[in-house]
Amino acid sequence: PRAGRGELRAADPERWRQELVNDFEAPILEAFPAVCAAKDLLLDTGADYASLSGSGAAVFGVFEDATRATAAAEAARLTGLRVWHGSIPGE
Repeated sequence: PRAGRGELRAADPERWRQELVNDFEAPILEAFPAVCAAKDLLLDTGADYASLSGSGAAVFGVFEDATRATAAAEAARLTGLRVWHGSIPGE
């Protein structure tokens, strides 16, 4: 099933994991171990949701807890990854 705006607005990471699917993700993660490692790092450091953006230009994580997000950003920086860390305006 394809997810729409309702799934995003639901703010339910468990639902996102089930319904928000990037068709490029599986083959990209298999072909590029470094991309897979970046996604794993986000999940291992507490991301509630992590995925590939578009066709794989970036990997992103969604964190409900700001402290975990900061720790994940620092862990990623320590591995040499380029990191943007911020919050959604109004949150």
